[in-house]
Amino acid sequence: MGAEISGLAAPNVIPRITTHFEVHDSEMKTPAGTLHQCSFTGTFNNQMDTKFLPGDENSKFIFDSIQCTWENITFLSNRAEISNLNSPYLICDLRSNFKLESINALAESNSIRFTKGLGRLDITYTGSFGKEDTLKSMVNGTLTLSEAEINYLPRGLLFKKCSGVLAFKGEDLVINHFIATAGSTNLTMNGEVTNLLALLNKNPEQLTMNWSISTPELNLNDFISYVSERSVIPRQKPALKNKLISATENLDRMLSDGTAKLNINAGQMTFKKFNASNVTASVFLIGNKVLLRNVKLNHAGGTLTLNGSLANGNHANILELSSTLDRVDIPGIFHAFDNFGQDAITAQNMKGNLSAKIKLKGVITDKAEVYANSMKGNVQFSVNEGELINFDPAIKIASTAFKNRDFSHILFGELTNELEIDGSAITIHKMEIRSNVVILFVEGVYDTKKGTDMSIQVPLSNLSKSENSTLKNTGRVGMNIRLRAKNSG
Repeated sequence: MGAEISGLAAPNVIPRITTHFEVHDSEMKTPAGTLHQCSFTGTFNNQMDTKFLPGDENSKFIFDSIQCTWENITFLSNRAEISNLNSPYLICDLRSNFKLESINALAESNSIRFTKGLGRLDITYTGSFGKEDTLKSMVNGTLTLSEAEINYLPRGLLFKKCSGVLAFKGEDLVINHFIATAGSTNLTMNGEVTNLLALLNKNPEQLTMNWSISTPELNLNDFISYVSERSVIPRQKPALKNKLISATENLDRMLSDGTAKLNINAGQMTFKKFNASNVTASVFLIGNKVLLRNVKLNHAGGTLTLNGSLANGNHANILELSSTLDRVDIPGIFHAFDNFGQDAITAQNMKGNLSAKIKLKGVITDKAEVYANSMKGNVQFSVNEGELINFDPAIKIASTAFKNRDFSHILFGELTNELEIDGSAITIHKMEIRSNVVILFVEGVYDTKKGTDMSIQVPLSNLSKSENSTLKNTGRVGMNIRLRAKNSG
């Protein structure tokens, strides 16, 4: 411990001062908060650059072999330098091993809670140390998590068995091989947030989190909370706000109002009755919306591609989707999607391979169940090797016009048409049905709730069963009998 003073002994002249000090088990107040049990050695010099006069802007503190406790977390540092006391600038290394739960009270996040686990911090920091961040901050190093449990509060998601490395690279955050379990889904994630430090204190809502996620089996039931309204967790007003709490508030804004882009690969995927394989998808989480882009998967013997969106509402959600199906087994997909929210044609009524272009908009509950008769849109479809089984309208036709033919199990050729769906009503454009029992041309509205009004043209050639030996559509009606099937709901 000592001091050196040199210079002129004259009015308004600041002498050059160099001090050496050693501190043990002391308390220190800093812009980051009060440090306890501090031990270190160090020096102070008020003329670091001899080209300039001694003074606060030309001063520097150097601390060596630092050990201290901040909010019950012990930190170690080999060296810390604070220069320019008018606008303090800090360069330091920082190391700590701690329980993750200790961060909860310290950061007071309304997005993330740690329920268990260990953290290991090893970083270097350069940047502002004052109350206001006036200089660009840079962080390099790692935060390693092990055996962690993380509760994402807005969605009520609990991630268990979490481990991985958060690497700070200048202004960016890179997450390497982060492993987590949500419900029965095991996830391996890699992610990054570019310009994190540059935007965090200014415009955190402009930040984008990029994630690459893979899993052998994705169970969407584990993430059902994303079709519920996002929970708002009230923030407790801290008695004394520190820089970490300010950073946490901005991180919460980033998670709430920023964009998360997820590129997902799953070997298998399940959701209620739906099963798929070889799943790839891009998912954007923006505010209260989930955007689905370039979803591709195999299902029911065929392939499916999909784009869509889900907007959270109060106990209900607006769902929009555009999908293309290629040679999908009809009973399989109708069963998986609960007959698309209608009961006119169900999984029990049809067999065959379905190719289709689908555009639908509807409402689903916060349990991911379709509100009855809420779906609207259109379906352009083609069915090959089709069978119609116990279809009530066909059986009614048989009972009036073809009493000697069995309409309970109909085999037909390619069936192509466009359907317009409006709740319980399905509008059928003119469609040729060439089957083993009858040839029909059908159009109109089929509605089990409000009433059906169908026009049916029956070619007179149906009087000869030999005409039904070929199932290839011709488009020719010829001489026919026109029937109207109408009833009130």
